[in-house]
Amino acid sequence: MINSLEYTSLQISDFYNATRNSLAVSLQRISSGKKVIDPKDNIGSFMHLQRIQQTKRGYNTLADGLTAAASMVDLGEKTATQVVDTIKRMKELIVTYHSNLNSPEGQAADNAEFDGLKASLDTIKAQTWFQGKNLFTAGTMASVLIDPNNFSNTLDITFAAGDIFDTAAMDINGGGDQNTAMATVDPQLDAALSYLGKVTAYKRAVESQQNLMFSIVQNGDAYASAVNNVDDGEELSKVVDYDIRQQAALSMLAQANSYRTSILKLIEG
Repeated sequence: MINSLEYTSLQISDFYNATRNSLAVSLQRISSGKKVIDPKDNIGSFMHLQRIQQTKRGYNTLADGLTAAASMVDLGEKTATQVVDTIKRMKELIVTYHSNLNSPEGQAADNAEFDGLKASLDTIKAQTWFQGKNLFTAGTMASVLIDPNNFSNTLDITFAAGDIFDTAAMDINGGGDQNTAMATVDPQLDAALSYLGKVTAYKRAVESQQNLMFSIVQNGDAYASAVNNVDDGEELSKVVDYDIRQQAALSMLAQANSYRTSILKLIEG
């Protein structure tokens, strides 16, 4: 009888300790806000959450490079638009210049404006820099990493020689011929339009990568939240249940000890 009581007491004690541990875990989950705290909680979810966090850190690291690229191509697009508008105005001046053959004063005004615009284009070309690179030179302006898991996956922002305008040959007079004068300007307009088209396409590509990165991080956060966040109602229900079980176990232990004491007194008597 005594051995049976001792065995029962041990079982109740084990039940009490298990309930106390479960209660501690539930309280920890409520305080930390996490379902999955350790691998033992759910090894599959735990490992997947670790991969999500790693991917998120990787994309956050890439964000600075994409932000810089976005600023660069935005500057290039705005400046290229200004260049295109300027060259179009120079073409208009060629027409008015050759229409003013009987007005030397009018031609002089057209020529002065043409030369001023030509000088402004040279200034734009010489002074449009971003992070140590002149944006109106041929070559790769930036090579932006877009995949944290593949360092060879980059977005290369590159311009060819044909994308870069050159004012050296521009001439409003054209040897006295309007068509010849136009022929000195049209290729530079084509080059500026080519540059503008490319830089606008690069801008869209960078924005697309930024949106994709945001989507990946956001979806990862949503999954992590679904797996990791605690259902407070469920955990509080567990806390109440564990607390009741703990109190019951204490009561049973007290009763078992009382029975044991009574039996021992009978034997001793």
